[in-house]
Amino acid sequence: MNKICFILFAVVILTACGNKKTQQSRPILVIEEIREFVIDSKSDTIDLGNIKEGSIAEFKVRLINNDMIPLVIIEVVPDCGCTATEFDKTPIMPQTYGEISMSYDTRNQSGIQTKNVSILSSLENSPKKLFITVKVDPEE
Repeated sequence: MNKICFILFAVVILTACGNKKTQQSRPILVIEEIREFVIDSKSDTIDLGNIKEGSIAEFKVRLINNDMIPLVIIEVVPDCGCTATEFDKTPIMPQTYGEISMSYDTRNQSGIQTKNVSILSSLENSPKKLFITVKVDPEE
């Protein structure tokens, strides 16, 4: 049931950005390297580089638990319908990591973009904001 709700939610969110052109298929850019991110650190920005408008960037963020108690990710909330997230609610044990899968849809966007994702967790300083920057190059 949760998967069905998440899929429906993701479809609604991804379509919220609009579509100025009808396309049969859009390229998906998979960012193969996993970006590591310590949830309580000062490094809070992921730079996706240059991406062509109309494509979707898929990437993973690795959350490292440097604490002595399990870390529970309660919710991951993007600030825009252009960004979708998926994560496991299983607690992240001390000195291990968990991952958040993310995708960024570049439709109807151009130039330098900064999006943010709020990570609500069991940590005292929750929520933590993660910033995603990208330069969207126009379609040719």
